[in-house]
Amino acid sequence: MNTGIREITFAIILGLFSFTNLVNAQITIDENDIDTSFGTTFTLFQTDNDSLPINVNLGTAGGPNAWQFDPADFPPGDSIPYNIIDPASTPWGNEFPNADHVWNFVEPENNLNTYSFTEVSNNGYLHHSAVFQVGPNVFKVVFSTPRTLLTFPATLGTTWTDNYIIIPLFDPANSDIDSTSAVSTVDAWGTITTPLGTFDCLRVRVNETEITHSYQNGVIVDSDTTTNINYLFYTESEGYFAEISSLEGETNPNFTIASDINFRMQNIAVGIEEISNLKLRTFDLAQNYPNPFNPSTQINYSLSKSNFVNLTVFNEIGQEVQILKNGFQSAGNFNLSFDGSNLASGTYFYKLKVGNQTETKKMLLIK
Repeated sequence: MNTGIREITFAIILGLFSFTNLVNAQITIDENDIDTSFGTTFTLFQTDNDSLPINVNLGTAGGPNAWQFDPADFPPGDSIPYNIIDPASTPWGNEFPNADHVWNFVEPENNLNTYSFTEVSNNGYLHHSAVFQVGPNVFKVVFSTPRTLLTFPATLGTTWTDNYIIIPLFDPANSDIDSTSAVSTVDAWGTITTPLGTFDCLRVRVNETEITHSYQNGVIVDSDTTTNINYLFYTESEGYFAEISSLEGETNPNFTIASDINFRMQNIAVGIEEISNLKLRTFDLAQNYPNPFNPSTQINYSLSKSNFVNLTVFNEIGQEVQILKNGFQSAGNFNLSFDGSNLASGTYFYKLKVGNQTETKKMLLIK
């Protein structure tokens, strides 16, 4: 190969290498990359806590990785609108003077308003408290020391340790109080894709050990220790972007079954009046009875208006077991029987889909 051709070839290879690194670059995140702008509103997809087991591909430590988050790939969930608001606009702003913004979301169907008081500073991305307003009732939970979500600057290999107690202020003498020890590490990088777009990101692995003391009249009546692993994803343009939570008791950082997944869907402009008028659920699904059961159990549900209905039972790895109902039904109350005579003992899930709304519950067959 002559010198001219060799130089041109080298230049092309170098150009391709540079382009690849621009598209999929390892990044550093600091306090200027966390969105704290008042009035910012976005939608977060959250899987139901009682949804089917979630198969996940965590990628690998290091990078580059290409993580994909699409609601169609996961069990049923909710799209919840969040607002970033000024702490001073809430009744509790003066109780958390270091918090500089609040994540607020409303669940009209549960009459629930949640406020998470957070801070972004040179000290890091810190979570101070959560306030839950259910109708006229207010419940506050604080951290004994702020929980560190991210330290700055954050890049591959950044590590920090948290030790805090989660204290319920509404009735600590008759509540569960959690003591948590967490080790967090920025362990991977790559791109993350959701319906909002594709972004360069960092992944944070959080290994948590939680000791829960249950109190009655100020006396510990029970204690329990659990471990879990959470993966949080951060981008330069949005800050917190997605999260994958392991099953309780998980110790394998390469787990393939998750308990919950959250990720940003879109940025939207929604006013408080619009949020309060979100479409309410048009059905109600009851817990099966009896539960646990052997060999049969009853599943009750009600419809507030006529609609197409599908009620299906799945096993714990997501395989379809039986379709109990698949057709149009008028408004009313319904009762269906599920017979597990030919099934093995274990956990099963039943999912009710009414129109484009779904709900999933779990039941236990013991023989």
